[in-house]
Amino acid sequence: ESEIVLGIHTTRANMFATWECADRHHYFCGRYFTSLLSAQKDFCERGLEKVKIYEINKSPKKNEPER
Repeated sequence: ESEIVLGIHTTRANMFATWECADRHHYFCGRYFTSLLSAQKDFCERGLEKVKIYEINKSPKKNEPER
């Protein structure tokens, strides 16, 4: 339903951001950084948060057989 993206400003040094993106055009929940490492760390953490949400939503219910 959405993805996490990492942006790097092409003309200004030390300008980085991560956003959540839906439908490849709707960007929201931006977080801004002055170091690439901080932005990459946030990108990974946000991705892991998404994975956890998907795992919870995809896990079989108690009365449902596992596929």
